Amino acid sequence: MHLLTHVTFTAPEFDPQTEPKPPGDEPAPDPGEPTPRGREMAHLVERGLAAQGWEVLNRWTTPYGHAFDCKRTDRRYDVEVQLVDVEAARWLVSAVARRGLLRRMLGSENSEEHALLLTHLRGVLAGDARLQEPRWFDEAGWNAPHRGPGDALPVA
Repeated sequence: MHLLTHVTFTAPEFDPQTEPKPPGDEPAPDPGEPTPRGREMAHLVERGLAAQGWEVLNRWTTPYGHAFDCKRTDRRYDVEVQLVDVEAARWLVSAVARRGLLRRMLGSENSEEHALLLTHLRGVLAGDARLQEPRWFDEAGWNAPHRGPGDALPVA
């Protein structure tokens, strides 16, 4: 099983300029740091995953977007949402397993639960008509200098 943990899509009808203020439990960026776009998109993904049984534990901003971690059992996954191309309204969502020291030493682990998270994420994206053209990549494929077209499904 090969997991494609990065999905890109367009959302031309999704306006990140009209985002509401963050809920009280979401920390603001560090002083002097701009607030990255994508908070409402992150909340859309978060709500969709929560509706499918994923527990959202923490929220934070990154230099490029918004993130949260979630779990279903004892394993945690980091989900990050970024607006990667403003003019094309292209977004990126990544959902990667947290790996402790032991898992890092043993190499990556593709779990059935991680595949389920990616499948649920695919359903969240497909459930909103504003989100179009999803293409899935593994981390190496997303970061490649000559990125291919991606895949239609997150689990190969």
